[in-house]
Amino acid sequence: MKDLDFICYGLGISDADKGKIKIIIKTIKNKGFLTARDLRDWLGEFLPGAFSKSADILSVSCEELNDMLYDRTAFIDDSFFDELNDTYVKELRELKYRWELRRSIYDLKYSVEKALKDDFNRLRLLIRGVFR
Repeated sequence: MKDLDFICYGLGISDADKGKIKIIIKTIKNKGFLTARDLRDWLGEFLPGAFSKSADILSVSCEELNDMLYDRTAFIDDSFFDELNDTYVKELRELKYRWELRRSIYDLKYSVEKALKDDFNRLRLLIRGVFR
């Protein structure tokens, strides 16, 4: 996975666990097919949603993928990990965008509130000056 550093950073995965993920990916690539243990126990331990994302990549339902895993017919090539990589990167970028948008909205709300308070205080002082 070409963006593993970005994915691990975004998911809060430690460097030690990132090393484990690299070993898992290498092992799966060498076999050329997925097993239930690969997805559920190994990748699933570190990458949330690995099972459902894998089903989407292989264009099958989760139930069909489950059957394929136990029948050992879930054959993969390098493009599988490229697509898995792209899926995680896309989700993390969307989360980052939403976070930045949320922060911008909060900053705007704070600025508007401050400006309104300042305007209200000026108006209050003006009214006091007129009625003295």
